[in-house]
Amino acid sequence: MNKHFWWILISLVLQVTTIGGRGSSDFDFEHNYVSLTVMPDIEQQGGKRIAVSWQVLSTNPNDWVGVFGADPAHNRSQTPTKMALRKYLVNTTSGWLETDLTVHMKTIQLLCHDGQFNSHCFDYWVAYVSGETDTLLATNCLKNQPNWMDKLTDDIKSLRLDSLFLPGTHDSGAYDTTQKRPIYFEKYVYTQDVDILSQLCHGARYLDLRVGFDDQSEHLWWLHHEIYPVRPLSHVLEDIKTFVEATNEIIIVEFHKFHTGFSKNLSKHLQLYQFITFYLGKHMAKMEWHKSLKDLQTEGHRVIIAYNYLPMTLCTNYENLWTPVPRYWPNAQKLTSFEDYVRFYMNEIRNESGVTVLMAELTPTPLDVIFNRGYGLRQMSSIINESLFKWFAKPEWGKNFNIVAVDFLQSTNIIDAAIYWNKKKIIPSNK
Repeated sequence: MNKHFWWILISLVLQVTTIGGRGSSDFDFEHNYVSLTVMPDIEQQGGKRIAVSWQVLSTNPNDWVGVFGADPAHNRSQTPTKMALRKYLVNTTSGWLETDLTVHMKTIQLLCHDGQFNSHCFDYWVAYVSGETDTLLATNCLKNQPNWMDKLTDDIKSLRLDSLFLPGTHDSGAYDTTQKRPIYFEKYVYTQDVDILSQLCHGARYLDLRVGFDDQSEHLWWLHHEIYPVRPLSHVLEDIKTFVEATNEIIIVEFHKFHTGFSKNLSKHLQLYQFITFYLGKHMAKMEWHKSLKDLQTEGHRVIIAYNYLPMTLCTNYENLWTPVPRYWPNAQKLTSFEDYVRFYMNEIRNESGVTVLMAELTPTPLDVIFNRGYGLRQMSSIINESLFKWFAKPEWGKNFNIVAVDFLQSTNIIDAAIYWNKKKIIPSNK
């Protein structure tokens, strides 16, 4: 073999972007990137289909994307072609497709519930493979990323909170872990598939909570989706406490709405504050939105409680309650309307300083819910989350986002996007 062959082989090997069994994050949106996500819709027997997406600089004839049952980058005895469970020929530089392979919901729902808070891959791996040489050009896997923030470099941790891309969940407490297909009304209630501990373990760092008070219930404080109570607040606070005590991550918890039982009643807010501090008091940071991740880690108080009731947050007696995060809600039913709104959002935040949150989901109208027009939040999430993959890859979007909250977190690649674009915020010096 001539020396040119070896140089080509070496260059291909150097292009490999591998996640591997440790759940590393050395992927590159602007060159070769591939990912696996979990579809929002529930299949029979509690399974959910996985989707494959890719973004590459160029394609060659017979390039393909494959799904594997083991890490193809760590198997030297078999070629990718022989290892692949599924192969999909590629003829576009960017794409997304739903496979016939499924992952059981319990696998995803039990992330970190075993007390292990380490990044790891599970069930499936994916690779973009050169059709000419059967060589891996990019790999990834289904994974959790409970420590992604702590693994950032000190330069990135020194950035202020409003300078970072922080992934989160919309209506975080409205989760359903029953693995049943939703009936009519439930289609418009649940926005997540896993509990708060698993959302945090997957990589979410912003939680959007809405609370109600019910003195006729064993549990006085409930999380709501609008007027519908979904679960006791205590369950969520326990999950947050468990996660923050097991990791070195920073979490923003926003109490955004107060439903039944409040009616601008300050005494109820005081009772809720006492309830929150019972679980999280020693972890709650003092308000200062100009702080960096490094500041919060150094101080040792890594839970930010943003509270959308100014008589509480502006009172000096409650310095560990932070002012609410300005939120941008597209209230869009179509992708075109959502995309137009995001352009408006990016123009707005360019002229302002401070933390903001973009609610990145499609929203049904009240009439859609009343007359059951459409397929519910899961189907709407399937539509927008496919597009979010393409939008997150755009520098003009990824570089400018602050907090972004999504429905059905596991059906997006938002954690990968946040890690990548946060790294791009630090420009290496020429020294």
